[in-house]
Amino acid sequence: MINVITAVQMARAHGIDPKRFRAALRQARLPWHAHNARWVVGISSPEHKDMERVLATLGH
Repeated sequence: MINVITAVQMARAHGIDPKRFRAALRQARLPWHAHNARWVVGISSPEHKDMERVLATLGH
């Protein structure tokens, strides 16, 4: 079984508002994410790393 993580979990773990993080993810227009799809990715996957890069731009 693959361990997964959501955008909400990632944001909360870093003290970032989940809505702000999801907005930043949408703005990043990641090519692998379908419109209106949930932000759920496998931990340590390339998609997770993309999300971490976006999260890092938000700071605290």
